[in-house]
Amino acid sequence: MPQAVRETAKKAANTKNKQNFFMILKPFCYILSSIKRVILLKQEKHKTYIAVIKMIKYILGIILSCSISVAAAAQKGVNIYETPRELPSRSLKRSDGTEIKLTDFDNDFVVAVFWSRHCMPCIKELDDLQEFADKTADKGIKVVLISPSQEWSNSLEQREFLDRFGAEKMDFYIDEKSNLAADLGIFTSPNAVLISKQGYEIGRLRGSAKWGDDRVVEYINRIKTEKSDMVKND
Repeated sequence: MPQAVRETAKKAANTKNKQNFFMILKPFCYILSSIKRVILLKQEKHKTYIAVIKMIKYILGIILSCSISVAAAAQKGVNIYETPRELPSRSLKRSDGTEIKLTDFDNDFVVAVFWSRHCMPCIKELDDLQEFADKTADKGIKVVLISPSQEWSNSLEQREFLDRFGAEKMDFYIDEKSNLAADLGIFTSPNAVLISKQGYEIGRLRGSAKWGDDRVVEYINRIKTEKSDMVKND
């Protein structure tokens, strides 16, 4: 057999052997590729799982933060006295012009809110106060709004103002030239005076509050219950 023929035959045999070798390897390569895809898929699922856990933790953190914020807001600016204080004897005026004192609300725990129509935080919390009043009406808690007489031309003007800002059912009273506020040492608004059923001042809440929130309602109701028997000792 000529040399050239033998070389050609040898090359052909080597090529065939290589092809056979790769044919044998092909299933193993496919298996390895499948395993790699499974591993990558599991890694992606793991990453997704971790991302979901982080998102859940984040959401729970926000919820907890909000809960703490509202609970803290209920007590922010609150000063509950160790012993009750007598209220000034100065009278307020009802919408019909008759007079009433803060001690005249028999058997009610009174939240007397001193506010002003020129105070934006006061206006913003009017509908919240209405919601609070609605939620506590059957709990022996009465909410009254007290504003300076010089801010209104007549009671109808104030009624329409309150209706416009969501306090359509709230009782309101006029403090003549802010004299009662001055007697109480109140020179900023909003400012809520907490009055026991016995007619004593038992604390104050300075600044705005989320009055309509159930946790604030619960907090004020708890104060009412805890201080229900608080009387002034001479």
